[in-house]
Amino acid sequence: VDLTSTTPSQTVAIQLGPPPSINGNTFTSATTYEASMPVGAVIGLNLNGVNGHPFHLHINPFQLTTNPADTVNNYFLAGDWHD
Repeated sequence: VDLTSTTPSQTVAIQLGPPPSINGNTFTSATTYEASMPVGAVIGLNLNGVNGHPFHLHINPFQLTTNPADTVNNYFLAGDWHD
């Protein structure tokens, strides 16, 4: 499925770092979340700081809509799905 041309229902900004923070917050518990994503919704994520901390989502796969500055030898390309 290609969702790159689908308009997201919401956009969430994620700032990774400086370590060990995400959006200026440090990990407190497994039930603390930076964002909630409804099942079946297309959510846009604006990621910053991924060069300092690898980005991943638990449970939800994600599709890249643009090429990052560093594609890691073409491993991360627009249209690719990751989790």
